Order: sequence, then C-alpha cells, then structure tokens
Amino acid sequence: MRIKFPRKYDFMGQRAFIAAFVGGGLLLALAAVALFGIQRGVEFTGGAEVSLRYVEAPDLTTVRQTLDAAKLPGVSATTFGDTGGRELAIRVGLPQAGVQAGDKDLATQVVEALKPAEIRQKIDAGMVDLNTADSVTIADRLVADAGMARAEADAAADAILALRRDGSGVLPGLDQVRALPAVPEPAKGWLAQRAFVGPFGLRGQEVIEASISREMRDRAIIASVGALVLMMLYLWIRFSGFKWGLSAMVALAFDVVVTLGLFAAFKEEFTLPVVAAFLTLIGYSVNDKIVVFDRIRELIRNRGTAGFASTVNEALNEVLPRTLITGICTVFTASMLFFFGGIVLHGFSFVLLWGIIIGTLSSLYVACPFVVWWTKWRAARQPADAKAARAAKAAKATGRARA
Repeated sequence: MRIKFPRKYDFMGQRAFIAAFVGGGLLLALAAVALFGIQRGVEFTGGAEVSLRYVEAPDLTTVRQTLDAAKLPGVSATTFGDTGGRELAIRVGLPQAGVQAGDKDLATQVVEALKPAEIRQKIDAGMVDLNTADSVTIADRLVADAGMARAEADAAADAILALRRDGSGVLPGLDQVRALPAVPEPAKGWLAQRAFVGPFGLRGQEVIEASISREMRDRAIIASVGALVLMMLYLWIRFSGFKWGLSAMVALAFDVVVTLGLFAAFKEEFTLPVVAAFLTLIGYSVNDKIVVFDRIRELIRNRGTAGFASTVNEALNEVLPRTLITGICTVFTASMLFFFGGIVLHGFSFVLLWGIIIGTLSSLYVACPFVVWWTKWRAARQPADAKAARAAKAAKATGRARA
C-alpha cells in the first residue's frame, strides 16, 4: 500500500510554520499545565478507590455533593461498565496531614457518607443491610436474634452472599432471599423483622497509603528519565553522532510537554496506566524518528554531506507515505480505545491518541529541522574553533621561544 503525492514538499523551507508550531505548542502546553495543573490519581497522592453497585442508577451530582459535604478530600465519582449508570468508581484522596491510625479506612468513610439518613437510622436500630454486611455478621445475627444453630446460620449466610454475588454484588429485594432453599423459617422471620436491602453494595476497595504513593511517583520518574537516557545513548551509538540522539530527545521532549499540556487542559487524571502510555508514546515516537534518520543516512552515503538540508528534505518526502499510513492505523486503534475502552483506559488512550498525532508532526517539524540547524551551527563554528586552535598553538610556540 502506497500513498503517492503529486509533488515534493519543502519541509525545511517552512521556517515560519516550524517556529510557530514549536514555539506556540510549547507555550500553550506550559500555560495549560500552569493554569489547570495535573490531576494526580490516588496512586500518586494516596487515598482510596471504592467500587459500588447500586440497585437503581444514582444521580452523580448528588453523590459528589454528598461526599463533598462529608469533607472527604479529592473526591471523584464516575460510572463505568455496561450497567446503565448503576456501577460507580469513587476515588478519595488522603487528608493533607496524612492518614492517622484512627481514620485509616477511607473506603468505610465513603460507604458511610453515601448511606441515606433513613438507612443509618435502621442500622442504629439494630437492623442489618444485606447489601453491605458480610457473611460473618449475618450468621452472628441469625444465631443471636433468631436462635439458629451455628452451622445452619452459616449455611444461610453463605447462601445470601452467593445470591448477592450472582446479582453482581447487589440484592434487589428481600423476596429473592426468602425464596432460597438454604434459608429456613426462623431465618425468614428474622429477615422480615431485622434485615433490609440497602441502595448499593460494595464491589471492591483499594487503599493506597502516602508512603506507597511517594514510592510509585519516584519509580515513575526514574522509569521515564531512564527510558529517555537509554534511547539517546542508543541513537548516539547507532548513528555514530551526538546530533541524532540530541535531535530525537528534543523532539521527544516536545511530544511529552505538548501531550501533557493537552492532558492538563482536558482535566484527565494522571494514573499509573497514563505513565505506561507516556512510555509507550516515547517508544513509538523514537521508532518513527529512527526510520527518518535511517533514510537520511542512506542518502548521505550516496551523495555525501553537500546540500544537507535538501537531503533531509528528500528523505522526509520519501518516508512520508510510510509515516502517514503507520500513524493513521495507530490513531484508529487508539480512537477505539478512547471511545469504547471505558473509564479505566480513558487516560491511557487519550495520551496515545494525541501523542501519536503530535509525535508524527514532530518527526517532520522538530527532529529533522533541529538536525539541520545543529549541522549548520557546527559548520559555522568550525572555522572559529580552528582559528582559536591556531592562535593557541602560536601563543604556546612564542612562549617556548622566549623561554
């Protein structure tokens, strides 16, 4: 498959566009980061992530207002899954002073804050919410309140929990519970008087302490910096020249900064999958630039270094069809992840989608123009360096003659 263009494009002659693209992109990206900041996930701030399954889809605005009223820091609530808005992922950050021993279970605080007042009244009155209670609690209450034997109470509690799991973590009502064969008559009487079905069930919870979040942040920084340094060394060795590695690093820095600016402007959450996306972007972008650099090197071998800018321009035109085909196919894949991958992959696919587009443009308008500029700058410096070396040599000879 090939794309044939009707004419050759003068990439190296578009100085005004290159300056506007590089300068404008960097300024806008830095302004976006300064204005909106980077919204870090609980992996980097510490906190809790709670998954809830509701019997009926709740109002997200009400959920957020309730959690804000409970003075829980850094609250975010989003729906996920194909459940009609009944499944929620709630994230809560740590307090500024850190987590103390007495208030360490942030997940419990989230669950308690979301319980309506009438539900809390029932619990205060000694009733049991079958959507949040565990099997041990249910069995203990059956033994204490209904006078059941321990083995029979455990079997009834396990049957209730199994029914709740089959309902994806939530019971819609008590009728289904009473119909269970493992629930005897004493348990049915207890269910009618001392149990109820709450509005949601707890699907899962994860707590990340501040010390762990700092370790994750440090490892993410080390991984990113290490990847950049190793790639620069690889390019330096492969192309036998410092300018190639330096040009790739300048373009990569542009890719990361501009993508990060878009990430901040759209208020996406920075999580560990997003770090993986940036590392993937770095690898993809370097691969794209290696293809261009290889073609430039081949043309230099055939023609020499004369007319370096025109050689780079011709190499870009020759690899342009391949660059566009690869970029378009990858953008299609990232788009599917972005629109249909769900909330978990949203930040990851956002970075890939925009990063691939920006990385493709930076190969044309950042990496190669920087190589041309660096080559011209070094060529202009060589006469001055040679003149300075000759002057130093003459001064040294004069000093020896005087001695």
